[in-house]
Amino acid sequence: MSKKSGLHRHYDKLEPEERFRLDVLAMARGAEVESERLTRSCPMRRYSMTDLAFSDRWRAALEISTITFMEIEKHLAKIQMVRAFREMGPYLRTLMNCNGEDAYTVWSAYLVFCEGAMSLDGRKLLGAIAPEIRAKAETIDAMAERFGLEADGDQAAELEGSMRGLWKRYMDRAA
Repeated sequence: MSKKSGLHRHYDKLEPEERFRLDVLAMARGAEVESERLTRSCPMRRYSMTDLAFSDRWRAALEISTITFMEIEKHLAKIQMVRAFREMGPYLRTLMNCNGEDAYTVWSAYLVFCEGAMSLDGRKLLGAIAPEIRAKAETIDAMAERFGLEADGDQAAELEGSMRGLWKRYMDRAA
C-alpha cells in the first residue's frame, strides 16, 4: 500500500481474516514494510501477543503448507529421477504419470483448501511462506497441463478435509 492512499491508518480496524489475507498478499509481493504495519497494528489482547485469530492463521497456514509440500516433494524427487532415465522407455512414463498425478492431487487439494478456508490463492500463500518452493509448484501446474494429469477427486477431498480439520483446530483455539 502506498503512503499516499493513507489506508494504513485504518489497519487497526481490520478483522483478523482480512488482516491475514492482506498480510499474505503483502508478503507475496515482498512488501515487508506493509506487512510490518499490518502486524504492528493488529489489536493486542490480554495475553500480550498479537490476536490469536491472526497469528494462529499464520501458524496453521505454515503447518498446512509445510505438510503439503513435504508430500509433493517426494513425488517431484521421483519424477526428477525418472526424467534422468527416460531412455528406459514406457515403464518410466507410467511411473512418472503416477507420481505426477499423486503430486497434482495433493497440490489441487491445497489450492481448494486455501481458496475455501482463507479466500486466498494457494500460490500466493506459498509465495509468502516459501518463495523458493513456488517454482516447484509451477512445475506441478506445467506437468499437469503437459501430461493431462488429473487429481484423484476422492483423495483430494480427503486431503482437503484433513487440511480444514487442522485449520479449524487453530481457529477454534483463537475464538
